[in-house]
Amino acid sequence: MKKFLLMLLSSILILSSGCIPTEKNSNNAIDDAHYKYGQKALEIADQCLNFEITSDEAYEAIDALYENQNKLPTTSKKDNTHFSNYEIESDVSTLHYYIFSYKQGYSDYDTVKEKRNELYDDLKDVKVVE
Repeated sequence: MKKFLLMLLSSILILSSGCIPTEKNSNNAIDDAHYKYGQKALEIADQCLNFEITSDEAYEAIDALYENQNKLPTTSKKDNTHFSNYEIESDVSTLHYYIFSYKQGYSDYDTVKEKRNELYDDLKDVKVVE
């Protein structure tokens, strides 16, 4: 029984390893809508971190932005913008969560800044395509 479970887990790991992207697409392409979406999230995070708006206001703004994520264009896995688009959506989702946690007192300034910087890093070297 132990051998069977070990073989089953090994098979699952081997099969699922092909589903995980190992590197970014070589051209770092992103569509314009996703780029603007990420830039808006950065703007909200920066305003919060610079104490220009409260954490409540930041959460309201990023929540409204996040609610519109489903209006962003979809791409197929073969599209050269698919990986970067997905990465930005994921980064904004994470930032949304941590701004909410910050507002509630469960997260701190440094964590929000770290998540903001991860989004910035993913946006800084992209090539925007129409």
